[in-house]
Amino acid sequence: MPLNKKILVIIFWIGFLFAGNENYITREGFASFFSQAPLEDIYAENNTISCMLNTQSGELAFIIPIKEFQFEKSLMQEHFNENYLESDLFPTSTFVGKIESWNEIKGLDSSKVTVSGDIMIHGIKKSVTEIGLYKKVGDTIIGETTFRVKLEDYGIKIPTFVFNNIAETVEIKVHIELRVKK
Repeated sequence: MPLNKKILVIIFWIGFLFAGNENYITREGFASFFSQAPLEDIYAENNTISCMLNTQSGELAFIIPIKEFQFEKSLMQEHFNENYLESDLFPTSTFVGKIESWNEIKGLDSSKVTVSGDIMIHGIKKSVTEIGLYKKVGDTIIGETTFRVKLEDYGIKIPTFVFNNIAETVEIKVHIELRVKK
């Protein structure tokens, strides 16, 4: 199946999962990538995260387009896309899961939350559980969490000659501001 059709299938599936409920969405979520290693830190930002939250169930899904990560150095961005994440083969990372104890916290103004579900990176899906933050401000729901990703778990190989330049475990921070789908 061509790459664009795969992305459309993912988006359609996530939309179907949330159909008929009061959903909060964004297409301008933020994610950062951070690798702290002995020889250098690597940081990138992405402001094109699409996310949906079903406010009835606490189900949550988001899609991160890999090529949209912006690095300070163009060579880092090129290596990230071509050598490590292979973004032509794996153009997106996804998370499909749930905010635990949703019924107890959805009426609060803010709360620490546990987010659990499946994250797919580099074509490999793993179950994850992370602590995050939920905050309701007017008609906006703000969510934040940090995923600690062990590159080896997702089939991302680091060549020996750059092993001190890239951490074995990286942080992917996600910040989303969701509004009611109209």
